Amino acid sequence: MFALSPNQSFKLHLRAYFEARDRGYPRLAAGVLNRIHRQFGVVISPRARLARSVRFAHPMNIVIGRGVVIGEDVTIYQGVTIGGARVGDAAAQSYPSIGDNTVLFAGSVIVGAISIGSNCIVGANAVVLSSVPDNSIAVGVPAVAKPRKAYPST
Repeated sequence: MFALSPNQSFKLHLRAYFEARDRGYPRLAAGVLNRIHRQFGVVISPRARLARSVRFAHPMNIVIGRGVVIGEDVTIYQGVTIGGARVGDAAAQSYPSIGDNTVLFAGSVIVGAISIGSNCIVGANAVVLSSVPDNSIAVGVPAVAKPRKAYPST
């Protein structure tokens, strides 16, 4: 008999969701998302478009709204909220999109019809209300985007 750690169990559930979604079983995919919500406190809308390579470093208290688009190799930490900024955003399709190779640190909030570029970092507890260009760091409340410094390889 073996037992899975909570993180391994979450990864298994997420893999089951991706398989059901990609094979054309939307009800099964929604059921798996419902179980993820009940077991881990992670709310992912069935209408959100997540890349299969998305990583959840600490899968707790995460909310991803219905029109959100998340790119390849994005890492999401605990307590992150990604969604609409106002009531009625669902009808207007006013949701954020997250570029490839981006890291969203703990407690960050990304709301509205904005885009976070590729290779970006959103700092812990940052509230992002406007678009962030590629290769930037967004920090603060409201978040201010600053260019990332290039560090030499050693």
